[in-house]
Amino acid sequence: MLAQEQFQILLRDHIKPALGEFGFRKKASTFALRGTDGWAIINFQKDRQSTFDQVPFTINSGISSDLLGRFNDETPDAKKPPKEYECQWRNRIGCYLRGGPGLYGTRDPKMTDRWWVQDSATDPADVAVDIIAALKNHAVPQLLRRMPDTSLLEACRTIDTAGGEMFRATEFAALLHAYGSPEEFHMFVLHELATCRGKPHEAYWRKQLAKLT
Repeated sequence: MLAQEQFQILLRDHIKPALGEFGFRKKASTFALRGTDGWAIINFQKDRQSTFDQVPFTINSGISSDLLGRFNDETPDAKKPPKEYECQWRNRIGCYLRGGPGLYGTRDPKMTDRWWVQDSATDPADVAVDIIAALKNHAVPQLLRRMPDTSLLEACRTIDTAGGEMFRATEFAALLHAYGSPEEFHMFVLHELATCRGKPHEAYWRKQLAKLT
């Protein structure tokens, strides 16, 4: 059987039931969970150089907040999950695991990446064991902990950008405006405006800030 077919079996017969225990629903290579304030997303990303014989892949995750979607002039849909790359908070699976085998057996020096390989000769059930453990013990608990907007705000206060976490300062400001104290919001805005003064993104920052004041 081709590696691509084995990869689909891995997702359908092993990952889908495991994530289904938490309420995630599968569509193609993405699993989505709807919460009160938005979505949690887990996406399996194949390497672009996958072949008939092997499919290297990693796992991306994200949180999409309805409040932040509206702040960004989007229209959040409670029935249609966003793409992982559309999420406001994003992270690589390796950040939860603090590293592991990189692409084609290399090591990730920043400890943010982790890759697996499904080949044509390996039973998907064997590949699934390590992945399901990583999801259940690390990725899913972290996502569930960040899903409420108030928890996402708290996570952003200590965000580890060196560890792979991605979040925009303007969106942090929107969360602060909604759930933080006026003093913290004011101090953060003053700091960011001073930081971006005279830089190309200053106009964007002021445009976004105008939505909050």
